[in-house]
This record gives sequence, structure tokens and C-alpha cells, in this order.
Amino acid sequence: MARMCAERVIELDYSCNGARIRLVRESGQDDARHREAVPAVAAPVVVQDRPPADDDAGAQSLPQIIEITAQMAGQFYITPAPGEPPFVTAGDEVAEGAPLYIMEVMKMLNRMEAEFACRIIAVLCENGAGVEIGTPLFRVERTDHA
Repeated sequence: MARMCAERVIELDYSCNGARIRLVRESGQDDARHREAVPAVAAPVVVQDRPPADDDAGAQSLPQIIEITAQMAGQFYITPAPGEPPFVTAGDEVAEGAPLYIMEVMKMLNRMEAEFACRIIAVLCENGAGVEIGTPLFRVERTDHA
């Protein structure tokens, strides 16, 4: 019991045959051991599928295919709300700053936007799927030629 008080456990839920144990800890801001820094909104990571070309003329003629990956772990949503159409689908032209998806992290909904103009080649993740950091979400072709 002293250990539970030291760990600031404020609720205990115990079941026997279902083998359920539930501990709820007091949410204190002063316990640095259990705090994690989670960014409110993080930008998607861009990973190139192809190495850059050696000469500038060749680089501009080849399409720049890029994978956009999850920057944080959470639930991936391609639609703004249940039953609504997706933000983007394969073949869509997307402007810089346009919404791509929503990432739910710790009950916070983070709207993620395109960092550059692109064309969606493929959506690589299912709506509502749990994703980890680095999970591929989209394959895109960069259209701003940067």
C-alpha cells in the first residue's frame, strides 16, 4: 500500500477470472520520471526512393518520387471526420500547406499538411490504422521541382 501511495496510484480495479488489473495514477506535472515530450504538431518526414542524379539536367527530367512517413506514433485518419471524403486520394494534385491527414496522439487530433506541392501516387495506410514513427503513409511525386 505504501508503494502505491508513493507512485500516486489513485484507483485500483481488480478482477479475478478475467485476469484484469487496472491501476490509475494521479496526473501530476512535477514527476519528471514519467513525463514525455510530445510535439503538438510534427511535420511528416520525407524519404527519397531514388538517389539524386549527378547532373542538374537529368535531375529535372526525372520525377522525384518520395515517401511521406509518420513523424509520431498514433492513429492515422485520411478523412476529416467519419463518413466524410478523404483529404487526398491517389492522383490528386496537392498544394503546399494543404491538409493530407489527421494523426491522433494521446487524444489530440493533429492536422498534418503538405510541406511541398505534390501529386499523390498512393495512400499506403488504411484509415484508422495505428502507426509507429517511420510508417510509410503516402508515396508522392514532388511537383514544385525543389
